[in-house]
Amino acid sequence: MRVLEDSYEPVEVAMDIKDRARDGAQWSDFAILYRTNKQHGLFEAALARRGIPYRVYKGMSLLDHKDVRNMIAYLSVILNPNDDESFKRIVNYPARGIGDTTIARIEEIARRKGTSMWHAVDELVASAATLDPVEKVVVRKVADFVKLINELSAMRVEMGVCDFAKEVMTRSGILHLLEAEKKPENDTAKDYLDQLLAMMSSYEDECNREMDEGLREVDMTPTIDEWMQNVMLQTDQDTEDDGNKVTLMTIHSAKGLEYDYVYIVGMEEGLFPSSRSSESLTELEEERRLMYVAITRAKRAAMLSFAEMRRVWGKTENTSPSRFLKEIDKEYLDANFDIEELSGRNRWERNLSDEDEHPRLESLKSRYGGRPQGNFGNRTERVERPRPEIVNTPPPLDPGRAGMRSVGIRQGETSASLDACAYSVGERVVHPKFGVGTVERIEPLATDHKVVVQFAEYGSKTLLAKFAKLTKA
Repeated sequence: MRVLEDSYEPVEVAMDIKDRARDGAQWSDFAILYRTNKQHGLFEAALARRGIPYRVYKGMSLLDHKDVRNMIAYLSVILNPNDDESFKRIVNYPARGIGDTTIARIEEIARRKGTSMWHAVDELVASAATLDPVEKVVVRKVADFVKLINELSAMRVEMGVCDFAKEVMTRSGILHLLEAEKKPENDTAKDYLDQLLAMMSSYEDECNREMDEGLREVDMTPTIDEWMQNVMLQTDQDTEDDGNKVTLMTIHSAKGLEYDYVYIVGMEEGLFPSSRSSESLTELEEERRLMYVAITRAKRAAMLSFAEMRRVWGKTENTSPSRFLKEIDKEYLDANFDIEELSGRNRWERNLSDEDEHPRLESLKSRYGGRPQGNFGNRTERVERPRPEIVNTPPPLDPGRAGMRSVGIRQGETSASLDACAYSVGERVVHPKFGVGTVERIEPLATDHKVVVQFAEYGSKTLLAKFAKLTKA
């Protein structure tokens, strides 16, 4: 399978898995294999958004890594001033000379005033002239931090999700901290943050495609508030491991394991084989052996996928299909394109960071449409399906427990102001693409309702009432 951009790859894999699950496969029949640990973040997001349970085998979820959690904590404080745990996590990260004693004083002041730690320091800075000596010491240490958060909070409504996150990383000093000293752990941390940015960028792309396909209102551009709410839904999934989950793992970890359906992703030069292997025939042969390991994990079929463009720190770079694809006998491949032709053509040399400056990008999009080319497991006819699906199947977010206010509700308000849902459980409805279905469940969100509908042809779908375009049958 080839896709135009890397953001399409996890979406297509997730939707193919969902298709096969509708045909009777179990979630545990599927495995997604990648060469390095820095690749799985996009696939986690794509699976979670479609309600597909998954586990990261012998590894951590991207959102569980310390450096990503620090970044999420920054965003949480910006969006939700009542999140004391996130406040304590970042007020001295990177180091600002705010020690445990100062944090304890802030906590005591907040307790005395009956407010959050952020509101306590914000009020102290605003009224510095009337403070007692202890409070003035606190203000002297936190004034720059308070200014930073207030400025970032004002900027968030004017910036896209990925751009805003990069602004936070830069202005907070996180990137400077990681780049100041060349250490392996800093390089690893930057890789995780790059994954986070890629996840955000992919989310924006998917929302834009939803608008193009009428599954989202055209003026509903994705925001950091909305992205954060989706992340909280993702991390709020039931952690009980019942064994019936899609497995995400590195190829190294897959040795000795087998699955009915295996997706080997990121089949591009520089990823698989890795860029380091080009310097040594021995290392290249080891990469080739890993390719054999990956393919032989599949009991029924293996999908090999690659993107023609991949983003690194927000910039789009051209890629070439992996040489290993050309080494497979065409007798065993099911593809409607020629790998040799793709590898041999000389695509434009400069990076495609600005679509307006590169008209060739539009011609590519019209040619590929971002859709995969190729079939999987001799499925000569792929079921036409609406894409992308707007799905949030985990339990509804408990804002109090998650330390995050419901997006779209001003402080002091409650969800009681939410309008009544236009649909009711048991009601027959019609969707322009999914057809006729029955409402099975309705759950209130911050500014909308999550409507779960059972469709005759497409099974259960979870839709946002505002954008679902449902009509009563």
